[in-house]
Amino acid sequence: MDTFISLAKQGYESYSESQNQSHVHKTGGQEFNSPDNRPPQSHRPSYNQDEVSQHVDSSNHQFLNQALSHAHKTVQHQSDIDEDGVQNLKDAHEQAFSSGGPQGMAPDALGGAAAFKVSRLAGGGGGSSGGGNGMQSKLIGMAMQHASSLFDQSGGGSQEAKQSTMNSAATYVTQLLMKKEMSSFIGGGNSGGLSGIMGMVH
Repeated sequence: MDTFISLAKQGYESYSESQNQSHVHKTGGQEFNSPDNRPPQSHRPSYNQDEVSQHVDSSNHQFLNQALSHAHKTVQHQSDIDEDGVQNLKDAHEQAFSSGGPQGMAPDALGGAAAFKVSRLAGGGGGSSGGGNGMQSKLIGMAMQHASSLFDQSGGGSQEAKQSTMNSAATYVTQLLMKKEMSSFIGGGNSGGLSGIMGMVH
């Protein structure tokens, strides 16, 4: 009888231990430690195409679908932008808006300059940086419109080159917004290097 009670006790303890481990995995792992270390879906920038279009001149609406599709697909595979990437966007912004102007700049650099300019309008905190889907849509639209203006100022070019400029603007501003959301999600000023990277945007 004692042996039976002992075995039953061991079985219950093993079951309890397995349940505790399962609970820890559910609350601390699956929801917050995704394989790509991205924050939950609610902390990822999203947009509404109709709202984006409200901030882009009607003459540029023909570029919207491909630009937003390009941004979505790119961010799916590479949502992060590192310090070197942010520095490149900052340099492009300084050239386009401060020093030599946009003349002679490549489409990717023009889009990056526009994205960096608009990202500076976003605050550092989760609520202020996104401001909801409406604000994110507005910022993406503004980046695309700035990119179009820079493209024209640079001397213009083919429709393909302008599409590439708009693609870059939509992609880079989305990545920068995601970086701001990530910085807020993991602790803002306590996030070390990430906080330093986002300090470059202000």
